Amino acid sequence: MSVLYHYTCDHGDRGIRNDGALRGNPHPLMAKPLPLIWLTDMDVPDALALGLTSYSIACDRTAHRFEVDTDRAVRWVYAARTLITPARRRHLDMANGARPMHWWVVIGPEMVPVLAEKGDA
Repeated sequence: MSVLYHYTCDHGDRGIRNDGALRGNPHPLMAKPLPLIWLTDMDVPDALALGLTSYSIACDRTAHRFEVDTDRAVRWVYAARTLITPARRRHLDMANGARPMHWWVVIGPEMVPVLAEKGDA
């Protein structure tokens, strides 16, 4: 088991608090429409590093931090090999300031219980 973090905006915070868990969502760039839960090992948010910039929405996607303990998460650098085309992967991995070595995903429809909300990140 490893402790990882999930960052979200005020909108996501409400749903996670209600469920007590994280739910996966399909990502629009993925080759396969599998639900993904995005996690990180970074306990302090860095929007550029985590790919949480908001150019098309007004939300602060690092406003809330949830802690999870799961052994189902895999490093993005390994999961991406089967989830995304090479060109789209380069688009994500090479974005300004991106640090994909800190990205983790849980693949599939399972929910991941949260241990705690760590307050405003």
